Amino acid sequence: MNKFSKFRIKTESVTAGVRGTRFAVFENGKILTYEGSVFAYFSDGKVLPVKEGYALESFEKPKKVDIPEEEFVKVMPEKPTTKKEEVKEKEKTTSIQPSVPPVSVGPVRKGNDYYMVYSIAPEFDFGLVRVGVGFTAYSTDVSGNLYYGLPSDNPSTNIINGLTLNSLAFKIFNVDFRYGNMLPKSLGLGFTTRNYYNPFSKSFDIEYDSDKFLLYARLPYELSKIYPIEFLTSDSIFLAEASIKFNLPFIGESSIGVGVTIDTQASSAFLEDISATPVESAYSLFLKKEIFKNFDFGIELSVENGLNDYSLGSFAGFYGNFSFVNLTAGIYYYLDGFVPFYFNNNYSYLKSTNKLPAMDSKSSSGYLSGFDFDTSFAKGKLYLYGTLTNFSSSTLEGQIEISIPQIGTFSGLSIAGYYFDKTPFEGSLFSLDTTSYLKIIYPLAGESFSAGVIFMWDGEKWNENVIIGVDLWR
Repeated sequence: MNKFSKFRIKTESVTAGVRGTRFAVFENGKILTYEGSVFAYFSDGKVLPVKEGYALESFEKPKKVDIPEEEFVKVMPEKPTTKKEEVKEKEKTTSIQPSVPPVSVGPVRKGNDYYMVYSIAPEFDFGLVRVGVGFTAYSTDVSGNLYYGLPSDNPSTNIINGLTLNSLAFKIFNVDFRYGNMLPKSLGLGFTTRNYYNPFSKSFDIEYDSDKFLLYARLPYELSKIYPIEFLTSDSIFLAEASIKFNLPFIGESSIGVGVTIDTQASSAFLEDISATPVESAYSLFLKKEIFKNFDFGIELSVENGLNDYSLGSFAGFYGNFSFVNLTAGIYYYLDGFVPFYFNNNYSYLKSTNKLPAMDSKSSSGYLSGFDFDTSFAKGKLYLYGTLTNFSSSTLEGQIEISIPQIGTFSGLSIAGYYFDKTPFEGSLFSLDTTSYLKIIYPLAGESFSAGVIFMWDGEKWNENVIIGVDLWR
């Protein structure tokens, strides 16, 4: 573990997010902090800091620690030290260990344009607030002119714009606010909007989560310059979701809600067939019902809207969490023109290459099955979905991240791969329909500075490039 690591202890009533060095957690959720600070995350979204010398048993004002630390620590008798050992110990305490801030150098795509971006982006914690500020510059190519700030239509040569706000996050009671690199997001059961995000783009994500309500919105804007201040639209997709939670006799814990996805730049120019109709927006009504602990059943009714056209679809499926594996299985049916899982994590790429599907499909029934997993050494997902009448036309999506730990002087190695194909069982495994990459990453200075090579499939051949930085998984 290093200064960028996170450490949490979870009980049935509370999760302790550790920011200190000495603490104790009881099975009933009681937290004692002897040095540093610990954040207590409650299941209802509430958060309380437990500072040094205080204890917490429930969501109330922390009290002074009532149990001495000696009850948990077995103090070993000190061994007499020689003069040599005293000198070595003194050298240890007086030496200064270097701290390397997160650094990244690599290509970034904005729309159809590529930039070479250079960034130093350390993060700082101020209580419940985390802020990432740093210095960012970019060029149109490796030997091109250097500009400051994030890539935009109005490049700045003013060095003051190199100072950038890379991230901002805080969680106060039921409100979770986040600004930073866009993360995958699904709405409802993910029938129309599943794990959507735009790589290399930032957004504002705001969520209010209580015992009764959940409200969520994604605003795709990013701060590109601070002088004069400039906010740019980082993506054309706006997301929103609202749901109500309830608990009724004979029904149990359930929630009902709506999801909305809008593409403000939808156009037939981004389709494979420019004479066809694009999907402009999607609206979902969903119901989730807990069958038993960590296992839910859900139904989603969706509408996709195009230019003076719309289509309907429905999905029903089961979701289960078993240890480190999450399982998903369901069936769906849609009318003419509907495109299941339309807004996905491959949407931005298909849009930039003018390969988005159109609302020209015939009514059909289909299936979704797969799993994702997360362990200490590997995590990933594998999903297969398609029509029930033609299995060979199924879409296959997989992702894997493997961490090889440090052994002796070997600093470890990370391998990440992604695969997406709309026709994996027709012809070769890699074709014009395939989106795939493989990253091999070697840590140079912990998580602060890594380097590696990326192999990307362009539809016909593999291209390779060098990547350097801290956020290399995206």
